[in-house]
Amino acid sequence: MRNVNLVLRQPLTCGSEKARAMGESADFVTPKELAAHLGMTESGLRGWRARGVGPKWVILAPKVVRYRRADVEEWIRAKTEEET
Repeated sequence: MRNVNLVLRQPLTCGSEKARAMGESADFVTPKELAAHLGMTESGLRGWRARGVGPKWVILAPKVVRYRRADVEEWIRAKTEEET
């Protein structure tokens, strides 16, 4: 398994203002938010999903992908433990 060096560029927010206004749960983050948090691109996250790697994701509707905050945090902890 290839090690992934995670660089946290900004805090992981719990959903955008627009998403909260539309009634989305604050327990989910968008691919855009997660990509910013990890310092990578949204297309990089799409590639991970295509290969079945990275944090768990949820498909809420066609073309609506979200990540549970708890799953992302657990994935980061697991990756941190692998690299120590």
